[in-house]
Amino acid sequence: MGNWQRLVSSTLNNGIVTVSLNEPLSKHTTFRIGGPAGALVTAKTIAGLKAALDFARQNEVRWKVFGAGSNLLVSGQGYPGMVIKLGAGFSGIETEGSQGARERGSEGVVLKVGAGTTLSHLVEYATAKSLTGAEFLWGIPGTFGGSLRNNAGAYGHDLAELLLDLEAMTADGREVTLTPKDLKFAYRASSLAQDVIVLSGRLKLKTGEKAEIQAQIEEHKHHRAETQPRGPSAGSVFRNPQGESAGKLIEVAGLKGKHLGDAVISERHANFIINKGMALFGDVYQLIELIKLKVEEKSGIVLEEEIEIVADGVPLSATRLQPAAGARQ
Repeated sequence: MGNWQRLVSSTLNNGIVTVSLNEPLSKHTTFRIGGPAGALVTAKTIAGLKAALDFARQNEVRWKVFGAGSNLLVSGQGYPGMVIKLGAGFSGIETEGSQGARERGSEGVVLKVGAGTTLSHLVEYATAKSLTGAEFLWGIPGTFGGSLRNNAGAYGHDLAELLLDLEAMTADGREVTLTPKDLKFAYRASSLAQDVIVLSGRLKLKTGEKAEIQAQIEEHKHHRAETQPRGPSAGSVFRNPQGESAGKLIEVAGLKGKHLGDAVISERHANFIINKGMALFGDVYQLIELIKLKVEEKSGIVLEEEIEIVADGVPLSATRLQPAAGARQ
């Protein structure tokens, strides 16, 4: 155990922050894969988050923010620094109302959404208020903060379309306001720096008919049930290339159903890798490399990962297409 680990519990473990040492990250990712964090630090308030960042800076400890862990593949060695999660104080939605929207030069209703709020809760809240525009977010796992960073979307829409501005905290504890122009949104990406943490954001929605909103959500539910597999995964592994479907390219390359250990390329949707029980980091990583290799051979297209691979200290060059390596904690 490092000196900073001995210090972090006594310094931060208080009413606004909780600390768990050597916490298995497999418990905090939808893939159910990942070794321990040096410390899992849950900040319950903005003051708690600032205290955690101050501790990390003063003790030269590396840190990384986890949301719902729905877009991550973490190695069996885990993450040696602090994994920061946003607690209950960062979840919740407030209706700002039509007046707030008019002040920004647009009609509609503005919602202030906490970074820790799940997208499913956001859609449920909007539906209850008869607000339309967020239906496409139904079924996308993850928290609002992480989804903003990755510009989550579906059915031809993304979060950038709805965003008015967001509040964030820099690594030195400063609170800043950023607009879409500051963030340079792109397909499943933004320019938001990794050491800037989303606190909340304002979305612009429109008033609609609740029955129509519910019907649209039911259509999305049916489509996802028909096309997406069940089981632990990180969602879509690869971004869709321009004008192409990553899933279709993988299928054409003949890789549906291919497996290494308990990691398998889904038969239902080839852009999903499923953990059938005890998949290792190396199993999934090698499947990712195999997909990239075979798709490029077949189509000439180089796929880019949509998921983030957290593999501190793991020599990925040695893992590439070699017998499965890694450890599930």
